[in-house]
Amino acid sequence: HGKQTRSMDLSILAAQLHQMEFTKRLTKLDLSRNLITSDGIRTLMEEIAVKVPSLTDLNLDENPLLGHRAVKALIPYLNKCNIRSLHLAQCGLDNHAARYFREARLPKQLERLDLSDNLLTDEGAAHLVRTLKHAKLQKNKLSILING
Repeated sequence: HGKQTRSMDLSILAAQLHQMEFTKRLTKLDLSRNLITSDGIRTLMEEIAVKVPSLTDLNLDENPLLGHRAVKALIPYLNKCNIRSLHLAQCGLDNHAARYFREARLPKQLERLDLSDNLLTDEGAAHLVRTLKHAKLQKNKLSILING
């Protein structure tokens, strides 16, 4: 395994991506298995997700430092970008994170939200069910698998 990306590395990644010709065609960004924090989420969303309209799939699985603060930081940007598939498995997300999703409502373009293998309980699952009821979108899919 190579060096893990930390939050401070995301500005550098953004600057490098914006210099590449292929970036305008970038549809998937996999930043799984890293050490990104809620501060890094702000940088990622502001400098990459919002500025790369072709980006539709963001994988942040296995970023154990994310937690519910990262979800709170992420949500305001979801309506400003074109992310359709958001992967947040094994990110230390708890019921507070689920409540943030419920309070913010899912954007219309979001089709898949993977929250598997996090710290959600029945309370968190209830928040997420209410999130989907409010969304009233047939395309929305929510993966909540093997939480404990």
